[in-house]
Parts: sequence; structure tokens; C-alpha cells
Amino acid sequence: MKRELENQLWEKFYAGLTTPDEERALLEHPAAPDDAPQRTADRQLLAWLAEPDEATLPEGFQGRLRAALAPAAAPRRRRHRLRLWLPYTAAALFAGVLFGLHFLPGTKPAGYADTCMNTLQSMQESEEILLYVSEQLNTAMDEDDLGGPCD
Repeated sequence: MKRELENQLWEKFYAGLTTPDEERALLEHPAAPDDAPQRTADRQLLAWLAEPDEATLPEGFQGRLRAALAPAAAPRRRRHRLRLWLPYTAAALFAGVLFGLHFLPGTKPAGYADTCMNTLQSMQESEEILLYVSEQLNTAMDEDDLGGPCD
């Protein structure tokens, strides 16, 4: 590898843009005797990063991990089916009762129909009704409430 290409690769390495193949090429290229001490340290760092280390777990880690995951791994208690369906059943029953009340036969409101045959009979009927209402209103009040008879 030429010195210029090696310098370009090192600049790329410092920028964090190298690929694994380019880093392997930097490792395989022998160090020149006139390399700067920084390059020697960088080669050692690159060699250390390239070595696959066997991962070691801290002591007791597996036990703590099992203890932390035990509640999640334990079988969950299923809710009773009646409790699950009870609110839905009650809502459906209530809706059904309301819907059924609509179809029950009930008393219809009294309709007012004109039973008079002509206008004279209608006028007489209206006079009788107004006279009756007037009498009821007059008898509802005592003379004591009004302070004596009205003239």
C-alpha cells in the first residue's frame, strides 16, 4: 500500500468513515519505521478493537436476570368469564328492554275531535265550557281571601 493511500485511509479512520475492509487493510499493512508515535498507538487500538473478545457476565447477573423476568414468565391468572362478559350483557339487556318498550301496547293520548255538527252547536259547547271554567275559578276563592264581596 502506498504511503498516500495509507494516509488517506488513516484520515478516513479518524473521521469515522472507514469500512471493515479498509480497517483490515490498515491492520495488515506493516508499520513503517518512520511512523509517528500516534500512528503506532492507533494501530494498537485498531488491533485491540479488531480482536473478538469473549463476553463475560458479572457475577450473579444470571440470577438477578431470572429474578427480574420471573413475574413476566409466570402464567397469568385468567379473569373469570362472567366478570368479563357481565358489563356487555347488562348493556345489551338494557338496550333490549328499551327497544321492547317501544312495541308494548299502551294507552294512546286522547285526541280532541270536533264532535259538533255545525257552528251554532260548536258555539254553544264553547260557551258551556267557558261558563264551567269561570264557575270553578269563582268558587275557588273565598270572600275572606278577597276582603268581602265584589260589587
